[in-house]
Amino acid sequence: SRPVGARVTLTAGVTAVEEIWDHLKNELGFSEVGFSPVTSGPMTAFNLTGDELLEVFEGMKSLGRRYHREALEGRNIGFSNMHQMMQDLYEGRSKALPCGAGVGMLAVDHSGELNLCHRFTGSDMETFGSVTEGIARDRLSGFIEARADRSGKGCATCRIRNLCSGGCYHESYAHFTDPMKPAYHYCDLMRDWVDFGIGVYGDLIARAPHFFQNVIAPRRANGK
Repeated sequence: SRPVGARVTLTAGVTAVEEIWDHLKNELGFSEVGFSPVTSGPMTAFNLTGDELLEVFEGMKSLGRRYHREALEGRNIGFSNMHQMMQDLYEGRSKALPCGAGVGMLAVDHSGELNLCHRFTGSDMETFGSVTEGIARDRLSGFIEARADRSGKGCATCRIRNLCSGGCYHESYAHFTDPMKPAYHYCDLMRDWVDFGIGVYGDLIARAPHFFQNVIAPRRANGK
């Protein structure tokens, strides 16, 4: 069977990245654990504060340093945010879009409408078809093409544009009421996170190239 990973949505008051990873990976046995912070949404009680978001990214870097230490010994601790970045860098991937929403997946709401992702269900954001009528491909393609256009956006000159590509659609929608706008409210934290990851990658590729051959490359075979 294929490995099962966990995706953790971090909300207000939930910032203990390493402790959550340890529980899900080492106690419950998930193969990988990834984290997604919530900074914007209609229910403000769930949104991370600026200080909490900083704490989350510091926690991710701390866990990233643990990932780095173990990787030097050829071991994978199952921290998927870090693992995905290592894979993207190793394979030379260049993102035109921030995630697979609308490309690799859509989310069905209670009325059968097709939403860009699960976070858009129940929102006023336009939908892209329904389970009865099928995918509204022209409308969806128009959205994806427009979002991939970086003209006039900060992404056009940002050094991490090909690894970030503007951030979460819903974060932008909730924060700016516009899913086309990059998630400017945490760009600096993202740049710091990617810079950190590039530093780890550079050290691993020089000191432990076998990690990429033995751990990163087989990950694709599992559909990651």
